[in-house]
Amino acid sequence: MLTPLVIVGIMACFSVAQAEDSGVLTECRQVGAVRVATSKGLDSKAKNALDAMSQQLRAVGTDRLLRIEGDDGTGRTPEESLTRSLMLAKNVQLYLASRHALDLDVYLATATAPGTGRTVRIYACPKQFDVEILDLPRNITDNKRDFHPSVPDR
Repeated sequence: MLTPLVIVGIMACFSVAQAEDSGVLTECRQVGAVRVATSKGLDSKAKNALDAMSQQLRAVGTDRLLRIEGDDGTGRTPEESLTRSLMLAKNVQLYLASRHALDLDVYLATATAPGTGRTVRIYACPKQFDVEILDLPRNITDNKRDFHPSVPDR
């Protein structure tokens, strides 16, 4: 079974209260948080914390999805912090999938706040995504013809 992966980037550090006000984390609950000491992969303390959290994550169930939010405020520029935050979240997702075979829907998010070090927060969120089937007139990646969405090409 393929697990969908959605990557979301947020350039501000939201607290849960702020995020709930904006609708980002409505009805999400924080499962846990992990501090990471190194910029290259996950250190042993972070792995041990994720190992301890694995049963709780497994109990989340398939009707919810995991939001894995990396926060690495150690970059010299906002772009560097965003990239490091995303890689931090991705490292956690890969570790949980390979070490604990967690087969849950996951989306990655970033929150960067300078001077906060490296932290990953994991939330259990309701699935709020609906499938929508689009009936497109042709392959829109074909750049040989002009694409006019209002004019059917049939």
